[in-house]
Amino acid sequence: MYWLIKNTIFCFNLLPLALRISIFSLILKSLGFLIKDLRKTALINLQIALPNKTPEEYYQILNQSYRVWGRCIVDVLRQKELSDSWILENIECPDLQKLKDLKARYPDKPILILTGHIGSFEFILRYLCVQFGPIAFVARKLKPEALDLWWNEQRSKGGNQLIPRKGAIRRIFKMISEKMDVAILFDQNVVRSQGVFIKWFGKYAATTPAVGLVGARYELPMVSFCMNSTEDGKYRLNIRIQEFQELYQDKSLGMNEKIYKITDVCSQDLQEMILVAPEEWFWFHRRWKTAVLAGVGEKLYK
Repeated sequence: MYWLIKNTIFCFNLLPLALRISIFSLILKSLGFLIKDLRKTALINLQIALPNKTPEEYYQILNQSYRVWGRCIVDVLRQKELSDSWILENIECPDLQKLKDLKARYPDKPILILTGHIGSFEFILRYLCVQFGPIAFVARKLKPEALDLWWNEQRSKGGNQLIPRKGAIRRIFKMISEKMDVAILFDQNVVRSQGVFIKWFGKYAATTPAVGLVGARYELPMVSFCMNSTEDGKYRLNIRIQEFQELYQDKSLGMNEKIYKITDVCSQDLQEMILVAPEEWFWFHRRWKTAVLAGVGEKLYK
């Protein structure tokens, strides 16, 4: 199965880039049309996050997002064939110097890298690895196993290290103690028992506390990232930096309060990034599946 997947992808990558993107965009658009629950989920999310837009604007965002995610999939499939020089030539980071300055201010501390499903987010690991060296990253297991193996081979290029999502926290602590930067996706829903409830686009959503827990425990600087496409077919890496030093030193706050505040601030950073280019966020997540309103469960999806 592994070799079948690998050889199929190799052959697919022989097609012109524009054709590959069009193929996956069409597939995703067809799925959105055929699977009504998928489209309904996206529309519910858009109505919550962008209440002032019209139904026509919601559909316009979804239509644009099919091409964004078609391109994202193609970027994953071709990543291993891209050289480090290609990465540097095709991805710009306007605030790269700010990142370098942040690392210089904290030479003995790793950085907690935060992101979500925005645009070609899989390129973030590769770019940062080229600029600063290997990164540990948390990822859930994919099915089938052969696809999971192939996918993580792409992510691990340059020495990046996988942290399986199941039981991730101990491994994160280990990587942090070894002064290795750690990347976490944190824009997805989690079950009630494992989440903290912060406002995501104005509505409470269950969010992983791992970001706040790791940051507060080791007093780490944090950077939120998103990888947006540009009109010339290249990419722009946008960032938001949070150092949290005053919060870490505030003895009036308990650990749970610090975790909540960190999670809330970093979530707001990510939301602001999404609003810049809403078509680039993956609206098909059931982000508010465990949603609560004033402490009462509220069912939004089937």
